[in-house]
This record gives sequence, C-alpha cells and structure tokens, in this order.
Amino acid sequence: MPEFEVIDLPFVFRDDAHAQLVCTRLFQNLLAPKLIAHGFRSAGCFNFGGCDLISTFPITKLDDIQGRKLRVIQSPAFIKIWQTVGASPVGIPAPEIYSALQTRVVDFLENPKTNYLTFRWYEVAKHSHRSAT
Repeated sequence: MPEFEVIDLPFVFRDDAHAQLVCTRLFQNLLAPKLIAHGFRSAGCFNFGGCDLISTFPITKLDDIQGRKLRVIQSPAFIKIWQTVGASPVGIPAPEIYSALQTRVVDFLENPKTNYLTFRWYEVAKHSHRSAT
C-alpha cells in the first residue's frame, strides 16, 4: 500500500515528539484502519528515533556523499530523495546490510544509532554521523 511509505520519508519530523504525534494521528487514525481490508490489524506504532548516517568514510558535508553508494529501503520515494541530493541509492533488504557494507556494495546508509550497535555495523562501518531526520 503506497500510502504507507509516508511513514518512512526522511527529513519530515522535527524531533521525536513530532514523530510520535504523526505516528498516532496519521498512522493509527488514518492509515491503520486501511489494513483491515487486507486482513491485517495494527498493533501500534513505534518510533526508533532519529537516524544517523552510518558510513565507511567520514561525512562532514553534503559534498562527501556525492556519487557514493547508499543503502536505502526498497522504496521509490527513498531512492528519488537520495538521488536528489547526489547519492547513488541502492535498494537492499535489511538482512543484507552488514555484508553490503563489508564488501563495499554500499558506502553508507541511514539508520538509527541503536541498529548501528545492535547489528554490529560498527565492525564494517567505522563512522556514525547524526542525520537531519
């Protein structure tokens, strides 16, 4: 259901409180009811927090990501957004992120810091930078 992609759009939320408000009002009140027609029910919405740019190289300015391969979720919206700022997005499923960083299929990704630690991406991507999402 394409309308659910709005939940993953980067650079939309001012802070965690704003993200939670949108999660409740948009997702729970407007989008979740549409799941019923497809045989699903929403158990709620969880905010993982802001994202960091996790990379195999230092990022200090926008120019640093120009032409670099970025792992994105397999979403046309994400691909277009990152192409717009000069990155080369590659849609890669989550279970393949570690090996994609390790083999340099991608140079960086955007994800919460908790995932950086939980999935041990720091072993293959030595840099983590606060993103503006």
